[in-house]
Amino acid sequence: MSLYELMLSQLAPANILKGKKILSYEENELGITVCCADDSTYCGDILVGADGTHSRIRQILHKNLSNRGLLTKADREHNSPVYVCAAGVAPAQSPEKYPFLKDPYVHFCDVLGSNGMGWSTVNIPDNQICWSLWMQLDMKNVAKVHQEFENPEFVAADTEPIVREFRNRPCPHGGTMGDLIDATPDALKSRAYIGEKMYDTWHHGRTVLLGDGRLIF
Repeated sequence: MSLYELMLSQLAPANILKGKKILSYEENELGITVCCADDSTYCGDILVGADGTHSRIRQILHKNLSNRGLLTKADREHNSPVYVCAAGVAPAQSPEKYPFLKDPYVHFCDVLGSNGMGWSTVNIPDNQICWSLWMQLDMKNVAKVHQEFENPEFVAADTEPIVREFRNRPCPHGGTMGDLIDATPDALKSRAYIGEKMYDTWHHGRTVLLGDGRLIF
């Protein structure tokens, strides 16, 4: 059973809501109220934003604190894309081709190349191998990708412009990264733009933030 399924199995189905987009929230001494794009509202004691560095909760919290003059100088500074990253999952690889899959351990391998390039692999159950590739952006291209950078998730997009730079790079487990890339269905590949930012503000009032506070490789 995957970790995702295991976590879901511990929760009552009635407590899981999907397809919700938070627009705003308000809090007072009695609790906190979240307002969603479909005009629904939900009330509770605390609000936990656990959706990464581009968290909508983080954005609202920072805006509210900034309007009150309570946000730190570092958190007021703009977060810009620095790297472009492609990632994927190669399903059910052969232990004969990748002997490390025969042992019961998880292997994390990171390779730091030149010119701001790097790649990594990690094995997961069922002999699957996750991989990621990243390269530093040319500063003249930062403005062009800023809108996609604001998307908080990896997206299904054309990864070929990135992966072709890595096809002949050696895989830590043998062969090349191109072998893993070609073994990965397009549906299991994605792309994202990554920034470098260390936040100071992680909580205020009834709101707390979890997740990626520093996104670097």
